[in-house]
Amino acid sequence: MIPIVVQARMDSRRLYGKVLMPITGGCALSHLLDRLFMTEMPVIVATSDRDVDKPLQMFCEHYEIDAFYGAVEVPKRLWSVVELKDVDHIVRVTADDILVDPEYLRKAVKEHLRYEADFTHIPKLPRGFDCEVISRKALLEIMKIDSNTEYIGEILKDKTLFNIHEVKVDKRHRKRFNYELNEYKDLKRLRELFSNLFSNHSPPFCLDNVIEYLDYKKSKEKVR
Repeated sequence: MIPIVVQARMDSRRLYGKVLMPITGGCALSHLLDRLFMTEMPVIVATSDRDVDKPLQMFCEHYEIDAFYGAVEVPKRLWSVVELKDVDHIVRVTADDILVDPEYLRKAVKEHLRYEADFTHIPKLPRGFDCEVISRKALLEIMKIDSNTEYIGEILKDKTLFNIHEVKVDKRHRKRFNYELNEYKDLKRLRELFSNLFSNHSPPFCLDNVIEYLDYKKSKEKVR
C-alpha cells in the first residue's frame, strides 16, 4: 500500500500556524485529512520534531492520526518516512493544498504504477487541489543532489533524471483559480468557500461543487 504523506509545519513565513487555523467545521488540516481518508489509503502527517511544531504533534496525538516527527528539511523528512514504512512510493501532499481531490489522487497513484514513473503530478488542476506521487528511487536521488532543499518539485521535474508522468485532467476541471493556503487573504477566501459549501452531514465537497459555486457567484455579480 502506498501511504499519503502530509508535509506540514507551524512556522510558515507568510501565515504562522495556518495549518491549524479555524475554518467552518474544523481547521485547515482537519479538512485536508477528511478528503485524504476518503481514498482509504494510509495517511501520515510528517512534521518536524522541533518545539515550534508541538501543536501539530498534539493535534495528531489527540485525534490518533499516524504521524512522523523528524527533520526540518523536506527531503530528509520524506526519506525518513519511506525508510520507516519500507515503501517504494509515497503520495506527497502539502498542508497548503487542503482541497486535494481524492479521485484525482487515486488516479495519479494508479497511473504512476502503470507507467513505472519516478514522479507523477497533475499540473492542470487548479492550485490547492493537486498532489504528487514520488518513487523511493527519486527521493534517494534528491537526497544525493540536495538534501536541504525546500523545493523538491523543481528537481523532480528534471526529465534527464526522472521518468515523469502527467495525469490528464478533464476539460471541465482545467480552471485557473487558486485555493492554495499561503497567506491571510487565502484563508479568508477558503473561509468564504467553506461557509457556503461545507456540511457536517455530507461528504467533503468536491472540485465540481467548487466550480459550480464559482460559476454561480460570477453569474450573480454579472446581474449586478
